[in-house]
Order: sequence, then C-alpha cells, then structure tokens
Amino acid sequence: MQKSLFLLIFFCFTLAFAQDLPENVARIHYQRPDATYDGFKLHVWEDTTNEVTWENGLEITGEDDYGVYYDVNLAEDAARIGFIIHKGDEKDPGPDMFLVISQHGREIWIKSGDEIIYTSPPLGPPAEG
Repeated sequence: MQKSLFLLIFFCFTLAFAQDLPENVARIHYQRPDATYDGFKLHVWEDTTNEVTWENGLEITGEDDYGVYYDVNLAEDAARIGFIIHKGDEKDPGPDMFLVISQHGREIWIKSGDEIIYTSPPLGPPAEG
C-alpha cells in the first residue's frame, strides 16, 4: 500500500513537469534552496547552436514548480551538451557538466550544490531559504 502511494505521488509530481519539448531543444532545470536565481546564467558548448560567452550566457527561459529552466538549442545530430550554471565566477554546483542525450535524454534536473544529473525531478519542492 505504501509503495503504491509513493509511486502515485511520484507519478503525479513527474507529470507536473512534463512538457513537450521541440525536437531540437534540451531543457536544463535548476533548483536553489533559497530560490534566488537573479544573475545565474547557463554557459553551453559542444552540440548547440547557441552562441554564448562566459559573460553573456543563456538567460533563464522560464519557471516551474521545481525552480527555473534553461532551453538549449541543439545542433543537428546532437549527442552531448557541455554546461555550467554560474553567476559571474560562482559556479553551481561547480564542475563542467555534460548532458549526454543517449544517457540522460533531452531534459534534466540540477540541484544547487549537487553534482548529480537527474533524469527526473528529485522528490520534494525546493527548501525555503
């Protein structure tokens, strides 16, 4: 009974984030415990058509119940996107990260301070800061 209830809650939580993505877009969700996103940009490289510099990274595309998200335009036959979420020289969670489409799909979830790339929303809303 508890397992069924857990699966039902997890399924409903996952559906809350399900949105159709255009075929040529990857989405990177980002969550901070303090829900403060001002100034955080996404630096991307490799299989993307977005042209960014460190100072002029991708701006936040939108917000959802998880936090914010960035949409990245994919190059033809894209296999991997390198990315760093940052505010100036402050990187979060820190290292260069890679969305590998064959492994992660085109939509991932990142938590502040956590180097794991999640392929579904981690359970629970953002902590209040």
